[in-house]
Amino acid sequence: MRPKSLVVGLAATVALSLATACSSSEPDSSQAAPSSTTASARQSDPPKNLDGKVRIGIAAPVAQLILPFLADEQGDFKKHGLSNVEVSFVPGPQLIPAAAGGAVDVAISAAPSTELSALNGGALKIVGAWDKSALQFLVARNGIKSPEELKGKRVGVNGSKAGSSTILMNYALRKAGLKIEDVNIIALQDHGAQLQAYIGGQLDAMITSPPSLQRAQAAQPDTQVIRNFDDLFFPENEIIVNTKWSDNNPDQVVAVLAGLQDALQTWRTKPDLAKTLIAEKLKLDPAKDSELVNVLYENTMKIFLQNIEPLTEDETRKIFALLRDSGFPEAVDEKASTVIDGSYLEKALKK
Repeated sequence: MRPKSLVVGLAATVALSLATACSSSEPDSSQAAPSSTTASARQSDPPKNLDGKVRIGIAAPVAQLILPFLADEQGDFKKHGLSNVEVSFVPGPQLIPAAAGGAVDVAISAAPSTELSALNGGALKIVGAWDKSALQFLVARNGIKSPEELKGKRVGVNGSKAGSSTILMNYALRKAGLKIEDVNIIALQDHGAQLQAYIGGQLDAMITSPPSLQRAQAAQPDTQVIRNFDDLFFPENEIIVNTKWSDNNPDQVVAVLAGLQDALQTWRTKPDLAKTLIAEKLKLDPAKDSELVNVLYENTMKIFLQNIEPLTEDETRKIFALLRDSGFPEAVDEKASTVIDGSYLEKALKK
């Protein structure tokens, strides 16, 4: 799969918009057959010509987030009338402020930083997700075999106080009878910095996900997974729109979702295409790293839904509960409906 060249302007636009965005975002810097909702069934009407640029930002180079690249490179967006789509990686701590500020139209990121930003006035709504489980793990070394043994240890998180790794670490510690104050939290800027700190011996434990998990195990062979998060509702690929853009371009929102739905079916039914994309976007050698690529693909198949689904109010309240437990009292259940909008997806799945 030949990589598509990206317009350099997005990164510059993101950087310029962060100061504005921060004022309206978060306050702290089973493989199954596809369903009957298939691409062919949804293409009875000719697509509209939607010429305006759509900027899609992806929070991290991990397999479970890169579906928009597949939709772009396989022509799914174009098939639904989008002729000018730009997809790129924007580091997680920058992505949600950039989306809230309008430098990114559509963001793909994990809960719960979007929910918190929207609660605090960010111009954001979650319009769907293609998984609802956390493919993240708490790992440790130096003989640590359980979360209960983390007291006094050096524990790494990345991103903001509302970032997914911090929220998940809080959850794991609470379930182990510990508080965040019981460990030595070391906050790193992003996934890459956290992995390097762990490999360099500066951390005893961290929240991570594939392929960083495998890289940590290779560099520090005593690394053990001491907890997963299968017990949590925790979508990692929320589809987030800037509401000023979506209000002005509802047909584009629907087309983006329809393209992603087509790409999801391709991902499920054409694993070779998906694996090629994984190797390309995660900078893996298709031959030397073929076993890792296979593992990464199989991991996605364990959590990917058969179709993109909206977030319900009940599901959003589960995310709010995690936020409240991590020190964000503004995440009250009564506001769950204000951060989600399933109307665009309903139209997209009927196309």
